[in-house]
Parts: sequence; structure tokens; C-alpha cells
Amino acid sequence: LFEINSKKTIDGSARTNKARYINHSCHSNCEVEIRKGRVYIMAKKNIKAGEELSYDYDTEYFNEHIRPKGCKCRKCHR
Repeated sequence: LFEINSKKTIDGSARTNKARYINHSCHSNCEVEIRKGRVYIMAKKNIKAGEELSYDYDTEYFNEHIRPKGCKCRKCHR
């Protein structure tokens, strides 16, 4: 879910939404920008072909959903 503002939230779970496959990472290669009610996934660095896209899901989601089960991103799962 992307909270755009207090009145608008985008549910990214639709199978047609390819962004739903971008995973969390504590050492991400993308970042999220929300502009004019639209969500953009922006590369923070050059991303090699075949490299998994990832961004930090932010503190609230991380603490509620990821931390209780343990983070499995590459940075934490080494």
C-alpha cells in the first residue's frame, strides 16, 4: 500500500501491477518517489541486468510486518 495523502492510498497487490514484485531490502537499489498522486520507483544506482529491484519499505511497515519474522534481505541474511 502506498499512502499518497490522507485521502488516497494505492493498493499495489493487483497482479497487473509489476511493482508488487519489488522486495524490501535494508540496502536497497531503488527508492520511492510520490509526485502528483503517482508512485515512481527510481534507481539509486546503476542496476545490472538480472539484479533484483528493491527498496526500503519504511519503518512502520518494517516494524509491523518484517521485524517480527526477521528480515531476510541480503544485507541482514548473510
